[in-house]
Amino acid sequence: MSSDISSMGMIGIDRRLRVTAWDPWIAKISGIPSQEAIGKPLDQLIPDLEQRNILSRIQEVLQNGTVCVLSSAFHRHLIACPPEQPSRHFDTMRQKVTISPVREEESVIGAILLIEDVTPRLEAELELKQDLQDPSEAVRYRAAQRLAAMEGDSANHLTEALGDASWRVRRTAVDRLSRTADAEIVHGLIRSLKSQHANAAVLNSALQVLAATRLDDFSPILTLLEDPDPDLRIYAALFLGEKKHPQVIDALIRTLDDPDPNVVYHAIESLGKLRAVEAVDRLMAIAESEDFFLSFPAVDALARIEEPAVVGRLVALLGKPVLETAVIDALAANGDELCVGPLIDRLHQPDPPVIEIASALAAIYDRYQQRYAEGSLIADLARTRFEPTGALRLIACLEEAPTDRLRAVALVLGWLQSPAVYTALTRLLGEPSARKEVIEALVRHGSHVLGLLIEQLHAEDLDIRRAAVMAIGRIGDPTAVPELIRLLSDDPELIIPTAGALAKIGDRQAFEALLPLLGYRNPAVRQAVIGALNSIGHPDMGNAMAERLQSENPLIRESAVRIAGYFGYSQCIPLIEAACRDANETVRKTAVEHLPFFDDRNYLPLLEKSLFEDTPKVRAAAARALGHMDAKGAAPLLIRGLCDPDSWVRYFSAISLGKLDAAEAEAELVRVAESDPSDHVRIAAAKALGRIGSTHSLDVLKALIRHENPDVARAAIAGLGYLRHPAARDILLQMLQAEHPQDRLCAIQALESDESPTTIAKLQWVAASDSDPAVSSAAIEALARCSHAEAVRSLIHLTVDRRLREPVVSALAGMPENRIGWVASGLEHPNPEVRIAMIDALGRMKRADATEMILGCLNDPDWRVRMAAIAVFTQTGNRAAEKKLAHMVDNDPNLDVRHAARKALTRVIGE
Repeated sequence: MSSDISSMGMIGIDRRLRVTAWDPWIAKISGIPSQEAIGKPLDQLIPDLEQRNILSRIQEVLQNGTVCVLSSAFHRHLIACPPEQPSRHFDTMRQKVTISPVREEESVIGAILLIEDVTPRLEAELELKQDLQDPSEAVRYRAAQRLAAMEGDSANHLTEALGDASWRVRRTAVDRLSRTADAEIVHGLIRSLKSQHANAAVLNSALQVLAATRLDDFSPILTLLEDPDPDLRIYAALFLGEKKHPQVIDALIRTLDDPDPNVVYHAIESLGKLRAVEAVDRLMAIAESEDFFLSFPAVDALARIEEPAVVGRLVALLGKPVLETAVIDALAANGDELCVGPLIDRLHQPDPPVIEIASALAAIYDRYQQRYAEGSLIADLARTRFEPTGALRLIACLEEAPTDRLRAVALVLGWLQSPAVYTALTRLLGEPSARKEVIEALVRHGSHVLGLLIEQLHAEDLDIRRAAVMAIGRIGDPTAVPELIRLLSDDPELIIPTAGALAKIGDRQAFEALLPLLGYRNPAVRQAVIGALNSIGHPDMGNAMAERLQSENPLIRESAVRIAGYFGYSQCIPLIEAACRDANETVRKTAVEHLPFFDDRNYLPLLEKSLFEDTPKVRAAAARALGHMDAKGAAPLLIRGLCDPDSWVRYFSAISLGKLDAAEAEAELVRVAESDPSDHVRIAAAKALGRIGSTHSLDVLKALIRHENPDVARAAIAGLGYLRHPAARDILLQMLQAEHPQDRLCAIQALESDESPTTIAKLQWVAASDSDPAVSSAAIEALARCSHAEAVRSLIHLTVDRRLREPVVSALAGMPENRIGWVASGLEHPNPEVRIAMIDALGRMKRADATEMILGCLNDPDWRVRMAAIAVFTQTGNRAAEKKLAHMVDNDPNLDVRHAARKALTRVIGE
């Protein structure tokens, strides 16, 4: 519902509350003429401002520069006066007041009070509210729709419709309330839940609205955790599990003392969802109580929280029949090298859960490999601990392991060395889910398994033969080359992987066998053969290609052009030039593309002829090749290419002009970007304009970001990033709030080289708040690439959010050497979670200076921080901590820390 301009007025004031503007509508409703009001204090003209708590709100705007809205529901009005139109429900006009600061540069010099008469709207709302009680579903549905379409706080009345018998009425109320729920609506929902939570319609609808509402104060909902009705406490615990906030976490931890175990169960689940590290001690105590109903979810919650400090206590629960599976899953999520031994020891005991243990070991390996590139540490520890019994149990479980667990079993088996293991691994070559790990393991075992792999080249299963070829290529033993050469003629389906394997081995005895395949009809085979020949680099290659450039077979001539162009053989130059006039279009196209790789001649005349006189495909190839030539001679030709009737010629002309930074092409590129009939050409022109453009290009690109084709709009976003213009940056910062995630991603990429404080702050905000994980990750990566200390501080701050911790720590760990000090500054952060994250990041750097910066954390007041620091010295074996670890073994106040220090000291001394 739009407001009538005649029912609005404006008052202006300065910092001393003196009236500077009093418009005619205000004069009319107040009865005070403008000339009498100007210059007088506002609180003199409206004496009860302070009494109604309005004066303090105005002063807050003048002091802080914020915008304040006075709701008609609470304050009723600014100026008391009768309604302009007669009202059945109100004797005074209801007014909505918006108070906005007036600025001069950075200072607030006054305020504007915009007053709107909302009496007619409120009148209509009350009548519609009465209609919501009508017996007719049609009347109620129509009233709900009209209330939902109204602006302001009209939606408050829809709270009563959440329990309506009609699903259409309920859906309308939920949709509207979810979009605009405020504190008043939330209080109304809580009241409805308390009185009607047994009504499924009210319960479901209210919870839907609350779940979609962004709240700063959870107090109204937290009161439900203390309601006498346990069902209501359960609903509250479930709902709060979706809301990450310290206030919520503290309340849920208190709920662990609830007398009803069902309430406790759901509080535990919610703490796990929230990854509430603050609850670790309480959850661990519940897990150790061995009350299955609560211990199992407590262990599951600990797995979600991923707190390494509890690993030692979780290990102690191994072998407990009721909890063992959950404990192993938790160790998979949290475990470090200290739990590898206990897991393998359990594998040697009666009735072990073999597949679950293998999965946990694989998860720990993956985590160490991803975070520290130290998966080999886990493999080495496991190898020294395994007994034959454990290996045989792993091999035996291959028959019963589900497909999604085969990869883990294969990975762990690959750490072991025995003929039985090798045979088992080769049998797994046909399993797609485990093939990568099997090949990696076989490659590590090298020539020991070469005979087994060659045997698999005769297997009936094509996938097994292909996997064996890949493994042989990775091993790189030339003794397998004759068998691979045989496959080139005997097994057509394996030519491509076999050529790839021969390329990796690089043995010259394959040269003659590969040459006949240059004319193979399948282009993928020809490409693989070309790659293999390029890798072998036989001394007779130049002459062989010169001979094949004169072949009657155009496929052989094309392949020879690619190889000769790759190496730039001088004896082939005249033949390459001749190929630019070849009767076969593909040969001509390939030859034109490779001309720039021959440096000793001027090919502009030849490329000019190809650009304007040949077929569209060859013309496009010439345009692409000109992008590698000297700009002075190539740019005029490419500008003419922008007028070519073929869209791909125009496309590659625009791309090449961008590569050449051809400023003289700007006017033509603007024309193409604005009016070319093909969107892909406009995309290329937009990107080129960004590289070479001026302020005029800025206006064109700004217009294109609203193009109906999203690809054109995103090319314009990318172009704005190339421009490096302050106005372009402002547009890109706005695009970080675009509706579509892909637009936001493009804006992040475009801002990549902008290291201004404004951009850094905005990227931090996007990383923390964007709903799309890909966008959040892109913002983190952009901050990590920034060479400014403020960007590192932003990343450090982001580790407060455990949801973002892993990608942020990974980004910090990848920082160059000159930024280690910036990362280490996070060790002084007041939040222990941040300090733990910085220890993790510095430890992953695997640099002696970074590790030594962690030394002081062994004295940290928080035991979890000390545990994290100990873990680094356990992994690295750095002797710098030897003396301190020895002291901690006997003197640390925390038992788990003392145990961890003892194990770390053993590793350090052993080094």
